[in-house]
Amino acid sequence: METYGNVSAKALENLTHQDIPWKEARGDLSPEVKCSNSISKQSLKSFFNEKYGDKLYG
Repeated sequence: METYGNVSAKALENLTHQDIPWKEARGDLSPEVKCSNSISKQSLKSFFNEKYGDKLYG
């Protein structure tokens, strides 16, 4: 809440849509095209381990 509590829903959407897991799940689809692909747990794990490393686990 400290970091993102005052950020609008659209701004949060734009932030998350810059991340690799979201881009990988969508592939070559343009932003306005609806997509029902799931983001894989492995993709999320790899992304956050690379981004935060040991900070995730204390």
